[in-house]
Amino acid sequence: FNSVSSLLNQILSPHGFSETEAGIAGAILTGVGLVTSAIMSPITDRYKHYLGSIRVLVPVVAVTYIGLIFAPGSAAGIPPSYVVMALLGAASFAMLPITLEYLAEITYPISSEIGSTICWTGGQLLGACFILIQDALKAGAGAEPPYNMRNALVFAAVVAVAAAPFPLTVGLFGRSVHRRRWEVDRGVEVQEVRDVARTDEKVKTVRSDDFAVATDTPIKT
Repeated sequence: FNSVSSLLNQILSPHGFSETEAGIAGAILTGVGLVTSAIMSPITDRYKHYLGSIRVLVPVVAVTYIGLIFAPGSAAGIPPSYVVMALLGAASFAMLPITLEYLAEITYPISSEIGSTICWTGGQLLGACFILIQDALKAGAGAEPPYNMRNALVFAAVVAVAAAPFPLTVGLFGRSVHRRRWEVDRGVEVQEVRDVARTDEKVKTVRSDDFAVATDTPIKT
């Protein structure tokens, strides 16, 4: 994602699109992504469907990278690229907070900052490497169109498709992934309910004992 968003102008300009159109595509990528993330994040957090959301979003990301290979050269002009950017931004931005939250759940009691820092650092390093690789894959002046980034987009799509099975198979094939933080929080809630129930039972017992004592006390005339 980092490499494609950074090279967006180089991806679109060989096909005759202006810097303004490339800027609009980048704005769509970011804007749609932020809106989708703001909608999906609280819903996913409310129902705790982290892994299910990831399994839905990962194939969408992989498919959009495949679509990005063909969108810039489409006969329909710039709209297909806008659509692909919107889908890519929505899926990628929505998946980011969900993935970080799920990572915090399964790595508990390790601090969530450690996992998120490792992911951010790895993402930035891989993004820098992919930018260099994709820039090296740029076509030459004799290509049609000249200096197009088709090979770079194929590389990005291959990486996305190759990485997709890993999150899709989490928890499958007999492997159990525990959401430790949720289980701990749930355990605390259950314990609180049990404590309240025990307190209510004690109150009822004391009241019944007091009532028994009161009824057993003889009335003096």
